[in-house]
Amino acid sequence: MNRIRLTYASLKYFILKVSSYLIGIIFPIYVARILPVPEYGIYGFIVSMWTTFDIFKNVIPFWSGRMIARGGRFVKSSMASNLLISIPLTIIYILLGPLISNVVGVSLSIYLISSIYIPLSYGISALTSYIKMRVPDKLGYGPMVFSLIKISLGLVLVEYIGLFGAITTLLIGYALYFICFLKISISEFEEKVNLGIIREWLKGSWYVTLLSIAHRLYDNLAILMLGFIGATVSLGSYYVAVRAARWIGLTSGLSIALTPYLLSEKGGEREILRTIYLVSMFATPMLIGILVMNQAIVYVFGGLKAGELKYGEAVIPLLILAIARYIDVYTGLSQNIVFSYEKFDIDFMIRIRELIKSRMFLVLIFRYIGVATLAVSILILYPLYGLNGLAYSMLITSIVLFTSIGLLGRKNISSYGYILSKLARFTLSSLIMAGILYILPKYRTLVIVADIFIGIGIYFTVLYLIDRDFRILIKKGLEEISKFITSLTIEESG
Repeated sequence: MNRIRLTYASLKYFILKVSSYLIGIIFPIYVARILPVPEYGIYGFIVSMWTTFDIFKNVIPFWSGRMIARGGRFVKSSMASNLLISIPLTIIYILLGPLISNVVGVSLSIYLISSIYIPLSYGISALTSYIKMRVPDKLGYGPMVFSLIKISLGLVLVEYIGLFGAITTLLIGYALYFICFLKISISEFEEKVNLGIIREWLKGSWYVTLLSIAHRLYDNLAILMLGFIGATVSLGSYYVAVRAARWIGLTSGLSIALTPYLLSEKGGEREILRTIYLVSMFATPMLIGILVMNQAIVYVFGGLKAGELKYGEAVIPLLILAIARYIDVYTGLSQNIVFSYEKFDIDFMIRIRELIKSRMFLVLIFRYIGVATLAVSILILYPLYGLNGLAYSMLITSIVLFTSIGLLGRKNISSYGYILSKLARFTLSSLIMAGILYILPKYRTLVIVADIFIGIGIYFTVLYLIDRDFRILIKKGLEEISKFITSLTIEESG
């Protein structure tokens, strides 16, 4: 995997992920428009519950992925053990049904059916550990299948059976997602289930579990709090802001090929800088675009109700959460760099003492400092500022996490001048884009979509004029397309 392949795999995954997201975003927008605000809040609560029960889904894939990147053949062992872990979690999820139904107001039947998500999610996670490390350019196929289901079957089901249709659509989509990844990975299933390596993974499971809990709490604590206190109207608006701000997080996909590259010891700072370049090139205009079009984005989700935005409470939180998510992208990148340089498990043995002495353990400590910061911030700021206070809590926590985890990753990077010069170019191009977007009309959904595409065109045009590396990237991209077309022509003539 050379540098061009690294860029190719990252861009292919990002393009597929963004395309699937743009296709799939029609579904949550449609759901937000069709469902009453309280029901959309319940929809967001169920999705957050799913995410909460995902805390163990990477316990095995975290370690199996690291070992697969270093040459191990463990995908079958990873999936078998992950599915076994999902069984007791599904039972617990079901047993919580009566309590959740009474507190949140969700139909018990809808909640029970939603439990199917758990084994599907754990199966997908296990297969992802193989695809991410061996064929990362195919990692976007599953999300694309999922999105196509949402805008075909989903739009019909939501129209006729409401909230139940929305949840059923997601479950069918995840089932096909799993089948797609299973087909990609099936060639590796000749291996036998390796009980010895599973014991090694379980030995390190406490670390991944604690790390996953910290991530889930950071992402969902505010939403879960609103759900449990019964503020479903506010929950609906806050969930819109969360969903829109997470668009920026899609740029994390541009670093997808960096982890296997570093784990296999084929790359170093040059590849890290290349990845930061790609991530920043897309994350920066997305942030500035959201800041200048925040009201328009909220309008797309819900339109107007009685002359006002249906999810009007989401406007200010979206501004704050967008900045927090932008910071999170770089925190996540720093965390992946730290993880990729740790070698205590290089011989497929997990040495707990070395793990505790490593920078990976410091990441875990900093993550829980972040959770504590978030909890305290919410207790102080929510009573004072409502939904804005929740968003400010996320922003404060994101800064704390970036400051701490970013410092751990900086030892692997020395060329900060390069990064800052590129950020300056991305920011300039984004500001020019924002200036034009600001004066364009934003009063109908199709007009807003058109504005976004105009903004994209302006940004990349300006960037092409002022950034040499971007011109080189375009040239190499055109060469890749030319090679692909040539190969197809040769196959047809043969």
